Amino acid sequence: MVIFGDYQGTRIFTQSQGYQTIPTQAEIRGDFSGLLGSSLGTLPDGSTARQYQIYDPLSTRTVNGQLVRDPFQGNIIPQTRMDPVAAKILKLLPAQNQPVNGFPDK
Repeated sequence: MVIFGDYQGTRIFTQSQGYQTIPTQAEIRGDFSGLLGSSLGTLPDGSTARQYQIYDPLSTRTVNGQLVRDPFQGNIIPQTRMDPVAAKILKLLPAQNQPVNGFPDK
């Protein structure tokens, strides 16, 4: 009696690479003022678009046939506009334990 057998398999073990980010306490509160970057140009309503600017979705209006939104004042989202479910999830995140270097292009 002859028995033949074969096994071929690949085990790939990977370790997370790159940066894993946790929001700062200011970002958890809705304060993204530290992210504001340089000017990107002018919007149809005459205002200046800035890098990493956060716009208010409830301020949408039409200007010269194009939809335009107003940015949040100071790039800070008011606490009253924060989703309560998201706020509870953010409380589950671990505290930041590394210095903040900002975005690579800043």
